[in-house]
Amino acid sequence: MLHNTRPINMLGLPTISVPCGFTAERLPIGLQISGRPGAEAAVLQLAHAYERATEWHQFKPADPQ
Repeated sequence: MLHNTRPINMLGLPTISVPCGFTAERLPIGLQISGRPGAEAAVLQLAHAYERATEWHQFKPADPQ
């Protein structure tokens, strides 16, 4: 997973992950939203708008077996 997140971390870009679905095994999937340096407010606004437009954040993943 580090190959997905390391470049974002190294560049210091504001990033947030929001729920956007589930795998066939009912494990959560996240949508990663990144912005340009200093755009923390825009990233948070977009994440908030996405969560208001969808219901993924209301669902729970499958219980561990």
